Formats: sequence, structure tokens, C-alpha cells
Amino acid sequence: MLLTGTFLLSATQCDAQIFHKKKKVNKSTTAENTAEPDKVLYDKAIEDVKHGRHEVGRLNLQTLINTYPDSEYLAKAKLAIADSFFKESGKANMTQAIQAYKDFVIFFPFMKEAAYAQLQVAMAHYKQMEKPDRDRTEARAAEDEFQTYLQKYPNDPLEGKAEQHLREVQEVLAEGDFRVGYYYYVKGDKKAAEFGTSQVDYIYEQPPAVLFRDLLPRYISVQLFRAMLESEAAEHAARMTAMDSATSNASDMIDSLTLAMNRARQAKITKEIIEIVSGAAAAQ
Repeated sequence: MLLTGTFLLSATQCDAQIFHKKKKVNKSTTAENTAEPDKVLYDKAIEDVKHGRHEVGRLNLQTLINTYPDSEYLAKAKLAIADSFFKESGKANMTQAIQAYKDFVIFFPFMKEAAYAQLQVAMAHYKQMEKPDRDRTEARAAEDEFQTYLQKYPNDPLEGKAEQHLREVQEVLAEGDFRVGYYYYVKGDKKAAEFGTSQVDYIYEQPPAVLFRDLLPRYISVQLFRAMLESEAAEHAARMTAMDSATSNASDMIDSLTLAMNRARQAKITKEIIEIVSGAAAAQ
């Protein structure tokens, strides 16, 4: 009896060990496989953008937006698409980035990322801003967008960065106005007064002495640069005049030589005709 009980107890323990060893983990319930498909798609797209595969990343993000319109990653995907265009840079990509950031601000105005999107709109224009003596469309757009950002998000952590860039933009615009006004002033045109009395909202933080100390070297540099530009322009003008004269002389020579060649050819043809006619007459 005791032997039978011992045997049964051993068999039970053995079956329990076998059952424990044969128990397998259900791989379909691991954290990796239970991740939501929209999150997997978003993470893959972000990884693609991070490694410079912008088009592939944007395609995956757009797939997420179209396939999962109620996803919690919808806003992040839209912002990531805008960031991808911004990082890729270029005129066309910057235009796409600006529109994408503006769409984000419109559709998600109460998210904390809306301030970042508005700042990125301004930064996209800022990066395309040209020199003071060039087209100032992007500079004016950057000024408007920075001011919009500062008005809508006055306590944002990036406020200091926006103020600094706004000052830089305003300096470019001011220098451009100065150059245009000075140009009309040198010509004696009354339009110079329009730039001198135009309503400009600029804030000067330094005292006059500091401003004068900083502006005087810049003014001298501008004048020296202007003198060099005028010298360069005069040189090119002289070259253009010389080349125009050479072209005119060459044209006259071509016409003269063409006329001489035509006369010689016509004389030769006439002579050959006379010889043929004379030979024919002699033969008769």
C-alpha cells in the first residue's frame, strides 16, 4: 500500500514537470507583436526620416493618416511630414513645409505643438531670406510670421529664439530701406523722403553711443562695398562697350567680304559664259 502511494506521488510530480517543460510562450501576445499597427507605422516612418529617407518616411506617415484617421498619432504624423519637408530644404520643400505647418496650426490649434508649428513657419521664411539688396518677400513674410508667433504664444519656451530672429529680419529690412533711400538721395529723387519718413515699428534697446559704435563700422563697410561695386560695374560696362564695337566691326567686315566674294564669283561665272558662247560661235 505504501509502495503504491509512493508510485502515484512520483508519477504526479513527473507529469507536473513534463507539463511545465512543455508549456510554451504564446509569441502572438508579446509586447512587440501586440503593438498597435499605427504606432509601428509611425515609428518606422520616423526612423526613415531620421536616416534621410524623407520620401519613404512621408509615404508611411501619409499611409497612417489615410488608414487610421482616429489614431492618436495623427497629429504627430502631420507634424512629422512638415518637419521632413523642412529638413530636406529647397524652395519646393520649404513651400510644402510652410503649408503643412499652417495646416497643423489650423487643425490642432490647442495642442502645445501648435506654437512650434507657427515658429517653424517663420523659420522656413527666415531660411529663404535673401540679402538686403535682393528680393525682400521672404523677409517680410518672416517678420509677419514671427510677430504672429509672439502675439499668439507669448509664454512659449522658444520666445527668446523668435525675438532674436525677428531682430535679425528687421535689420535686413531696415538696411534694404536704407540702401534704396540712399540710392534715390544720391540721384536727388524725392522718393528718398518716403523711406526717411516711412512708418517703421522698430525697437532700439542699446543707448545712442552703443548704436553709433556698432553702426559706424557697418556704414563704412557699406560705402566701401558700394565703391567696389561701382568700380566693378564700370569695368564690365567698358568691356561691354569694347565688345559691342568689336561685334559691329566684325559685322561690317563680313558684309564687305561677302560683297567682294559675290562680285568675284559673278565675274567668274560671266567670263565662263562668254567663253562658252564664243566657242559655240566659232564652232559654227
